[in-house]
Amino acid sequence: MKNTLFILLFFQNFISYSNHNPDSSKIIISAWKFFDFPDSIINIDVDTSLENYNLFPEYFKINPFYSKIGNVGRGGISKDLDYINFYNDFFPFNQYNDDLFSTSNCTFYNTKKQYSNINYNKGAKKEGSISIFHTQNINSKFNVGVKYLVNSSNGNFKQQKTKSGQLSFFSSYNGLRYVSYFNLVYNKFTISENGGIENDSVFEDNLLKPAFINVNLNFATNKFKNFGLFYSHEYKFGKKIIYQFRDSTLKDTSAINTIKYINHKASIEHIFEYNNYYKLYTDEKNSSFYNSSYQHLYDLENDSVIQFVDYNSTNFINLKETYDSIYFKNIQNTFLLKIIDNKVFNTGLRLYLRNSLKKNYIFDFDTIYTTNCVGFNLYKLYGKKFSWSFGAEYYIDGYNKYNLSLKTNERIKFNINNGIELNASLNRLNPSFFENNYMSNHFKWDSTFLSKDETKYQIGYYNNKNNLNIGVKGFIFDNFIYFDEIGYPRQNTSTFNVYSFYLNKKIKFRNFVSINKVVYQMNDNDYVLRIPKIMFFTSNYYQFALFKKVLKLQIGFDLNYNSKYYIYSYIPATAVFNIQNEREIGNYPIIDIFLNMHLKRARIYIKLDHVNSGMMSNDYFSFLHYPIYGRTLKIGISWNFYD
Repeated sequence: MKNTLFILLFFQNFISYSNHNPDSSKIIISAWKFFDFPDSIINIDVDTSLENYNLFPEYFKINPFYSKIGNVGRGGISKDLDYINFYNDFFPFNQYNDDLFSTSNCTFYNTKKQYSNINYNKGAKKEGSISIFHTQNINSKFNVGVKYLVNSSNGNFKQQKTKSGQLSFFSSYNGLRYVSYFNLVYNKFTISENGGIENDSVFEDNLLKPAFINVNLNFATNKFKNFGLFYSHEYKFGKKIIYQFRDSTLKDTSAINTIKYINHKASIEHIFEYNNYYKLYTDEKNSSFYNSSYQHLYDLENDSVIQFVDYNSTNFINLKETYDSIYFKNIQNTFLLKIIDNKVFNTGLRLYLRNSLKKNYIFDFDTIYTTNCVGFNLYKLYGKKFSWSFGAEYYIDGYNKYNLSLKTNERIKFNINNGIELNASLNRLNPSFFENNYMSNHFKWDSTFLSKDETKYQIGYYNNKNNLNIGVKGFIFDNFIYFDEIGYPRQNTSTFNVYSFYLNKKIKFRNFVSINKVVYQMNDNDYVLRIPKIMFFTSNYYQFALFKKVLKLQIGFDLNYNSKYYIYSYIPATAVFNIQNEREIGNYPIIDIFLNMHLKRARIYIKLDHVNSGMMSNDYFSFLHYPIYGRTLKIGISWNFYD
C-alpha cells in the first residue's frame, strides 16, 4: 500500500486542473462491443451519480446478487443464473470473471478535456482499494488512457490475506476512413487460502473471535495472472461528404462551420487478440484437508455414499508439499467485411472468419490446437417501431469442429419510453481442455465429455418513464458439466430447464427513493446447478441538499436477501465451486446503512456493512465454511479532475 500511496501523491501532483464547474463538462465515453452483434457505440456521460455509489465493487450496481469467497480481492460467483458464464476455456478464472480488466470489457474514450479520477475505498482489517484513471485526447482523433487498481486486505480470519494489482492501457484513433482500437491489460491476484473455518459451530455460537478460529489450511496460496492484448483496425469505404453551414449561435454570424464525414457503405476490419492465463497453487505443508473434506460424502442424486478416496497414498504426487501450475494461451485473429445500407433499409451485414490458436499447459506437458469458424450478423438498428438483429457462428474445423452459436434480438417500441424486448440464443460448445484433462498434486482426471448445449430466451417489458423493467428468462441445459462433492467434473446427460422471473422497479416520492430488484428462479435440477429460488435487493434513501444545493446527500439503507439453498463449496487447489450437501445457507437478510455525499467534483460514502450482525443469528455464510464479514465500517471517495 505504501507504493500505491506514493503513486497516488505523484499522480495528484502531476495532474493540472482548472476551476471550471465539472458538472457542466460533458465527457463522452464510447463503448465498442466487437463480437456482440450488432456493433454499436454507446455514448454516456461520466458517472457522477450518487445512486448506489456506496456499492462496491462496481459490478454490484448491476448485479447485487453475488457471493464473494471472503474479503476484497477474492473472487466469487453470481447467485443470479443470468450472470454466470459456463463457457470459459480456463475455468480457474471463472471466479474473477467480473473482477478482471479484460480486453472484452474495455471502454474507449473521446474527450475535449483531460479527465482523471481517483477512487479510494477503506474497510476494516487494513482492507483498502485505490483506483487511478486518466484519459485525454492527443488530438481530435487520437485518445489514450490508463486505469490502475490495487486491492489489499489482511482478512477477518487466519490465512486470509489478499493482494491484487490490475492495469489497463487503452487508445483509440477515429479518423475519417481509418479507425483503430488498442487495449493492453494485466491482472495479478495473490490469495492466501485457508479452506474455510474448521468448525462452523464455533463461529455460530460466538465462542471465539474470528482471528482465533482455526482454519483448514495454514500454508496454502493461490496466484492468478492474466495478460491480454487487443488491437482492432478498420477502413471505411464510401463517398466523402463536406457539409458547410453558418452557426447562428455565434457572435460572428458570417463564420462558416465545416463538417466532413463518410457516407459509410462498407468496411474491412481485422481484430487481433492475445490472452495468457496462469494459476499457481502452493502449499508449504500438506494437511489432511483434502483427505478429510472429500471422502465418505453422501450423494443425494443416487442415494448412496461416495466411495472413499485415499489422497494420502495413490493420489498424492508429493506427500510433503504442493506446487501446481497450469496456464492457457489464446491467439485469435478475426477478419470482417461490413456492408451497410443507411439510406433505404437502415440495415447492416457483417461477414467474418476467425482463427484461434490455443495452448494448454499442465504438469510438464502441453497441447496446442487450432480452430476456425465463420459467422455473420444481420441487423436493423434504428427502426422507429421495430429493430432486430440475427447472428450465426459455425466452427468448420479444429478442436471445436461442428460447434454452433445462434443469437437474435428484437425490440418493439410502443413509444419513446416503453416497449418489449425479445432475446434468444443457442450455444453448442465442446468442453474446455481443462474440463476434460487435469493433473495435480490433489486432483487428476481424464474425461471425454460430450458437447454442451445451452439455450437462452428472454421476454421483457420496459417502461423508462415509470422506471420499470419486468420479464421472464428461460434456460435449457443439455450435457451440463458440474463439479461433484469430491471436486471432480461430472456431466449430466439429461436435459433440464431453469425459469427466471425478474422485476426491477424504482419508486420516487418527493425526496424519498426506493430501488427494488426481485428475481424468482425455478430450477428443474437443483442437484447439478445450485441457485436460490428467491432473491431480493432494495435500496432506500432520503435525498436532500445543503449550502445552496452545493452539497447533495443521500441517507438510507440497503437490504439483500436470498432463500436457503445448498450453495457451493470452494476448493482452493483447483479454484472451482463444487456442489455440497452438508448444509443449506441463506434465509438471512444483510442490511447496510449508508450516507452518500456529492460536493462539486467529489463523491463520498460512509456506510456500516451488515449492521444487523449478531442481532438475529450468527448463521451467515457466503459459501460452506466461509462466514460473511460481520459489522464493518467502510468509507469511500471518488474525485474527478478536469483540465
